[in-house]
Amino acid sequence: MHKHKSPINLSTIANNRIKILFDTALLNAEDLDYSAHCISEMRKISSHHRIKLDKIMKESFCRKCNNLLLPGKTAKVRVLKKGNEIVYKCTICGTEKHIIRGIMH
Repeated sequence: MHKHKSPINLSTIANNRIKILFDTALLNAEDLDYSAHCISEMRKISSHHRIKLDKIMKESFCRKCNNLLLPGKTAKVRVLKKGNEIVYKCTICGTEKHIIRGIMH
């Protein structure tokens, strides 16, 4: 079997699919199993095609259990003393995610 050149860029298709899966996970946030499945598939596609996820995408889900980190529902949020670090703790698996920001005013 020989490979033929396709005019369709697979990386563009993968990027579009990643965005669709992320939007679907956000729209179905109340269904934790389905949104976790969407996040899992999104991560598989990005890993397979070596596509970096946007910073907003990376910060919005738990890396261990693939659930969306929704403050008050699936995550506890703390702002550390200096105000430049936010800690999200997943209420499902207990994993903590530290996000460092510029100094908040």
